[in-house]
Amino acid sequence: MNERISINPDICSGRPVIKGTRVPVAQIVSAIAGGDTIVGNSTTRTENGHKH
Repeated sequence: MNERISINPDICSGRPVIKGTRVPVAQIVSAIAGGDTIVGNSTTRTENGHKH
């Protein structure tokens, strides 16, 4: 599918995950849609453009 996304029926019931992890792609997309920013391995919630 993609060099960074993996789909394997034996991992997370076949849901797309970040390759080499068990982090579902949907979790990342949901976090970003909810206003989080992801830098490296850190997630920060933003509100009105300000980091908390």
